[in-house]
Amino acid sequence: MTLFVFGLVAGGIVGWALARLFTYEADPAMSRAVPTAVLMAGQARGEDDLERIEGVGPKIAELLRADGIRSFRDLAAAETPRLQAVLDAAGPRFKLAQPDTWIAQAKLAAAGDWTALRVMQCGLTGGVDRRAA
Repeated sequence: MTLFVFGLVAGGIVGWALARLFTYEADPAMSRAVPTAVLMAGQARGEDDLERIEGVGPKIAELLRADGIRSFRDLAAAETPRLQAVLDAAGPRFKLAQPDTWIAQAKLAAAGDWTALRVMQCGLTGGVDRRAA
């Protein structure tokens, strides 16, 4: 009987873990409502919300804009060494940021493929591909 209960508990835990690993969950940050006026104002200036890229927060978005990267298209056209140079110039605070996936994410965003972007971001933590490790 004890072995049976142990098997049920272990099976439940393994099932839960597999469901968490293979079930697509939309990132709540990606589904946040953005007022249309804010979107239109940014697009009128040729700017996109760079924070929609996994691994890019408000400070990094500010650094990118200061370097002339204002849209998803700009970011998609950038090269990783340039992005790393922007981070390096900003100081040690940004040493942990890794821009390796930002360009691929920006290409999807620039193309308006939000579903593919969300799927890609499900495997990222701070812009780093968890599946590659």
